[in-house]
Amino acid sequence: MCSLTPKELDGHDCVMHLAAISNDPMGDINPEITYRINRDGSVHLAKIAKQAGVGRYLFSGSCSVYGAGQKLDLEETDPLAPLTAYAKSKIETEQQVAELADDGFTPVYLRNATAYGHSPMLRIDLVVNNLLACAI
Repeated sequence: MCSLTPKELDGHDCVMHLAAISNDPMGDINPEITYRINRDGSVHLAKIAKQAGVGRYLFSGSCSVYGAGQKLDLEETDPLAPLTAYAKSKIETEQQVAELADDGFTPVYLRNATAYGHSPMLRIDLVVNNLLACAI
């Protein structure tokens, strides 16, 4: 767990949480650590932010919470089907942080996709590359 205290967040109006074990293959190496860092650490940080009076908590989630998806154009309200420890840790964080929401604490979830730019090393585990490979 982080050693951050509510006092260290005094005067801030937003926390944008970006830290995590960052992808499915890394998360699958040790799912227990993935849950401890990605879910438990993220919820812990949200609780500290709320205690400090921080009004907004931006959580960097993942589009991987949708799994394979039932259609091509997924929307926020579409069914969730996380397949990996990484994806499950992201949606479980959203669910647990949502319980902290009230008039003074507003969590926002960013379900990011890795869909930008060229890489000299092809990552077939990423959604866009995987879909392209399947299409070809």
